[in-house]
Amino acid sequence: MVVLNLSKIECTTTKPLVTAIIPSFNSESTLEAVIESINKQTKKSFEVLVVDDCSTDNSSKIAVKAGCRLLTLERNSGRGKVRNKGTTESKSRFLLFCDSSNLIDPCFSEKALRHFDKPRVAAVFGRIKNSPSLKGSICRWRGRHLFKENDQYKNEPHEVSSLITYAIMLDREAVNAVGNFNPDLRQCEDQELGDRLIKHGYKIIADNSLCAYSVRKETISSLFLRYDRWCSNHKQNHYAIHQFWTNLKCSILIFARQDLRRGDFLCTGLSLLMPFWLLWLKAFRKSKFD
Repeated sequence: MVVLNLSKIECTTTKPLVTAIIPSFNSESTLEAVIESINKQTKKSFEVLVVDDCSTDNSSKIAVKAGCRLLTLERNSGRGKVRNKGTTESKSRFLLFCDSSNLIDPCFSEKALRHFDKPRVAAVFGRIKNSPSLKGSICRWRGRHLFKENDQYKNEPHEVSSLITYAIMLDREAVNAVGNFNPDLRQCEDQELGDRLIKHGYKIIADNSLCAYSVRKETISSLFLRYDRWCSNHKQNHYAIHQFWTNLKCSILIFARQDLRRGDFLCTGLSLLMPFWLLWLKAFRKSKFD
């Protein structure tokens, strides 16, 4: 059984210990701040790679100006392809995936890397919260029902059965050992990779002292599509009618009740609207789930 010695890895290679990979699609409003938060990490053995999924805005220019290595896909391909390409392009032992709308604490990487001294650890992630700068009912709904900011979490790091990539440290060798991210999945690519890692005996660790802060300003559509993506199963190919009924029951019996207990009538309205809005989006609109 192999146990990593991180200080030895750093001293015996000229390659950066960590490649920070930022998947990006039309992220010009947040990308610069995300790059800045990565550059402020206390663990300095870094390279920053932005993988642009065929953006139509100035995301690529921002990445280049910030001194990042840029990889641009020829056509919009979705999350699986972006993460697969980022992993393939990296030469570092560890991968810090950070979404293009999330900031991380300066000590995020240093804390996460400590867990890889233990055997068979393939991934470490933490919590996500709204940035304190964001206000409004959509932001409150996201924090309460999607990010679960008010839930109680274990204080101690613990093993979990799911992989979430909004801000995560991965062992590249473990990811490659199970076949890398599935490039054919536009969404749920993290969930599917997590299943394979666990099947092959690797461990996924949740450490709630690690935190990412979302600076993305959502619309109602982007909020509900994000909720749907996070709650989807990679084995499910379409928005089945039973998913609508599941969302309806959840919106009435859980979300709306929580909102009403807090006297938050705007969020109550969003909760009741959610299943019908999603049904309309899936039935009448095509989306890249950005």
